[in-house]
Amino acid sequence: MHKDKLDLLLQLEAQRQLEQLKAQQVDEVLLLMRLTPQQRSIEQKHLEELTEFNAVWDERVTQVVGHGKALEDGMLARHREEKAAKLQDIAVQFPAEAKPSSELLNMISIGEKMVKMRRYDEAESVKKKVGEMKEKARAEWEKRRKEKVDAQMATLVSRQQVELESLRHRVKMAVEEQRKLRSKELEKYGARFGYRL
Repeated sequence: MHKDKLDLLLQLEAQRQLEQLKAQQVDEVLLLMRLTPQQRSIEQKHLEELTEFNAVWDERVTQVVGHGKALEDGMLARHREEKAAKLQDIAVQFPAEAKPSSELLNMISIGEKMVKMRRYDEAESVKKKVGEMKEKARAEWEKRRKEKVDAQMATLVSRQQVELESLRHRVKMAVEEQRKLRSKELEKYGARFGYRL
């Protein structure tokens, strides 16, 4: 969303500058019509230099934006890799099934002893209790696991979002710095020819 917004703002700014340049060129053409041939030659050179100046600075801004886009693409790829690695770490840290508790293992052992002693009714009741304990332990584990996984992923996503926003801000500031430098250079250029740009 922010990327689209930045792209839109950059396009609008480029369009505004292009319109401003066209209007300025029309004014200069009208001025050229009223000048002597020598003055026209000077003004023509000035117009050529101004066009070249604009092309150079447009290219600089395009390079900064392109470099920012490449950095952002690289960061997004790294973020995808980090998420995949984090999911693998989580699978190791928090397996899908919890280790059985000592109480559960004890009940299973009791059930097995009951079967060996041929006390099948008691073994059946222990087996039901073991099933209930397993189900309860599984539900508790899944709940704890989900909370831990969600917390870790939320932290990762939040950190990645901050990194991405920081990069976008740095690119925006670099573009703005190029625009300021362009304005200063344009003022110097205009002063050299006695124009107010």
